[in-house]
Amino acid sequence: MISTTVKIDPNIQNIINKLISSYNTNQFDMRFNKLTQGLSTQKTFLIKQELARLFKPCIKTVDLSSRTQYPTAEFKWENKRFYFDEIAKRIFLVAIDKFHGKYTEGVYEAVTSSKNYQAYERLYQEEEKIKAFSVNVTELGKTTKRLEERLFCAKPVIIILNNKKQLNAMTSNISRSGCLIRVKSIDDFKLDDVIKIDFSSLTEQFRLSTSSICQYQIKFIAKKSEKDGLFRVGIQLTEDNHEWMQFLDKYVLANRASFKVDITNAKELTESRLLENQLLKCSQWLPVFAQVKDKQVKQVKYALTNLNSQPFYQFFDDSSGNNRLNSVIFKLWPQLAEQASKAHTILAAKLKNNNKVQFIAASLADLINKDALKAFIHFANLKGQLTCFQIRTQPLSQDALNQLKLNWFKSSKEAEIALEPLKLTNQLLCFYPMDHHLAYLPESNDVQLNKQILSQLNQYICPKIKNQAIAPFDVNVQCSRAENRFFLSSAVTYNFHAKNYSAKLLDISTRGLSLQVERIPNELELDQNISLRIAKLEQFNKIAAQSNAQYKVVGLNEHAQTLHLQLVDSPDVQQFMRSLIKQHRAKLKINDQYDKFIVLQKALCIAFISSYPGTAFGIAKSTTGLVNVNRLLTGQSDNQELALLKALQPTHQPHQLSVYPLLKGNASSTYLNSVLKFIRSKKVSYDELSFFVSQHKQQEQRICLSELEEDENYLTALKPLQTDKQMYNLSVSLYPVQDNGTEIIADNLKYISRSNRHQAEQIKLFAQNLTGIIELVDSHQFWQIAVKE
Repeated sequence: MISTTVKIDPNIQNIINKLISSYNTNQFDMRFNKLTQGLSTQKTFLIKQELARLFKPCIKTVDLSSRTQYPTAEFKWENKRFYFDEIAKRIFLVAIDKFHGKYTEGVYEAVTSSKNYQAYERLYQEEEKIKAFSVNVTELGKTTKRLEERLFCAKPVIIILNNKKQLNAMTSNISRSGCLIRVKSIDDFKLDDVIKIDFSSLTEQFRLSTSSICQYQIKFIAKKSEKDGLFRVGIQLTEDNHEWMQFLDKYVLANRASFKVDITNAKELTESRLLENQLLKCSQWLPVFAQVKDKQVKQVKYALTNLNSQPFYQFFDDSSGNNRLNSVIFKLWPQLAEQASKAHTILAAKLKNNNKVQFIAASLADLINKDALKAFIHFANLKGQLTCFQIRTQPLSQDALNQLKLNWFKSSKEAEIALEPLKLTNQLLCFYPMDHHLAYLPESNDVQLNKQILSQLNQYICPKIKNQAIAPFDVNVQCSRAENRFFLSSAVTYNFHAKNYSAKLLDISTRGLSLQVERIPNELELDQNISLRIAKLEQFNKIAAQSNAQYKVVGLNEHAQTLHLQLVDSPDVQQFMRSLIKQHRAKLKINDQYDKFIVLQKALCIAFISSYPGTAFGIAKSTTGLVNVNRLLTGQSDNQELALLKALQPTHQPHQLSVYPLLKGNASSTYLNSVLKFIRSKKVSYDELSFFVSQHKQQEQRICLSELEEDENYLTALKPLQTDKQMYNLSVSLYPVQDNGTEIIADNLKYISRSNRHQAEQIKLFAQNLTGIIELVDSHQFWQIAVKE
């Protein structure tokens, strides 16, 4: 506390500041003697005199209403009135605490000191920026529950503890998946304890097939009792009990007119659902669903693409148009399974030779360990095209499926039907393209590809997987079938490699058909051609024989023993089938699998968004700044990106993080350059950010790809800084929102409008102002290796 009235030597002032906390206490004499040892009597007298002056009660007040640019408000302390802005108020409270809760001359000087005010103002301005970019963490896949109305009703319930002890309690409010109860004592309760609640008083007028005793977990315990002496305890349903949830849904709806209902969380849930859908349509993550058995991949079944991930998926198409991503997965799986919880950076190459396509793939870490990185890069660039991507894996366990059922569906039957297709898979692999990083791989022009090196590279060849094809689905519902198929039963004989086989015809279309076979020949593979005769269609047999018609195998199901065939260019056979279907249309029943297609597509979308491996947030138009930020979206609360953000900018709110370290600009601009360019262009953009943090967890420097000069190299900028500091790296992708997507939340908006029309309009406005989605992916593994190389 520097005196504004007396000039004091800085060393003496430092001693005075240290003695303030112990002044007028039992420890003062001891501390005073220790700190003033060796000082003259004159100086020790000056110290005591200054302390006495600082602790003298003050009668003056402070009015900053005409001296500050910030809003001021009246503030009372010990019958004195002050007019403070937020900064002065903070200084006052800190000084009051320092001067033992008394308003003294020292407190007055602390508040009126311009130097002190400026120091606090800098901190305040920085905090305001951080606060402006603070966003709530939203777990994806949990926003399509019913709007979770809370019905305020007081009903007696019985709490059954683990030790069989029973306690009486009253409900305060009830929702579909939680409840707030009021108890006389909290001595028997601990956070996260699982208890049972008997809701007999709630269900006495209803008939249930299950017990009214349900299992809940304690999520909140009030520290203080309310005016009536009861304590509040918040509990959450833990059982997979759809019938109980349905009952609570119906109970809330039936009693909405009798009790007060709170839907304050409806806005948050609906906005999150909107962002969730936008992320599904623009994320570059490519989810692939596989079946793993005995620690080996048995089959890669489905891939879910959108406009931004489609090019990466098509990179793995071979010369026949078949996707070979399954070959890459089979090759990499042993290493992926060994370190399942880790993100893997992968290099893969598409090699072309005499119209044949082959793939090689390896993890970046493995290539470094075997000193094969430069050879791999050189060979890939010489013979074909190189790509880089990250893989994260996650099991689709029964527990995970049960959680999906609870989060997305109102009834157990509906959930079983919707998620039935996922039972054929038990592993999710997510691919994130990192082709922007290829420019920072080491130069490989000096590599000589001798026999030894080529032999070493053979270990990275991906095997060709016979009789398996990935079924691609788009996140937007669309069926790729060009024509209807019609049921037709007949004996069939098909010829393959000059040998006849018996089969049964299942259905036909103009350009295709499917067969049920006794056994699929071992040599038969996808894309091979066969000829066939259909017993019931003699005219077809004549035309097929005359035109030498062939059918290509486009689908092969070893489990069901079925073949799906497509007619190879044969106009005569195609014309005959078209005429046959038209002539007998009234008798033929359509084998329309579109409903099943929709169910499977929805199940894949649900599984992916609920297990989303990265982190993203929305940006919207702002009336006060360039953009507003909206919700951190994540499928996993402990993922790498959230941990990185917590390390860069921790906040006091447990479910809130700030993206200020990402979006803040440099000395010449308010916002990150890539954000400014994205707002202007409204095109997909990319940036790379690296943060360097000291051993004391203080961020010291940030390197942004978009802020470097044209002749500067990003990797060169990183190398000098990472020696004695912790390096964090993020790949940032910015996607424009093409449409507001309010059709996905139409039902929610109707429901909210019935209770609060203004809130529904606010949500529509939010959808209109949403301009983009920013996706974050931790790229530390790549840059850690690149910097060392």
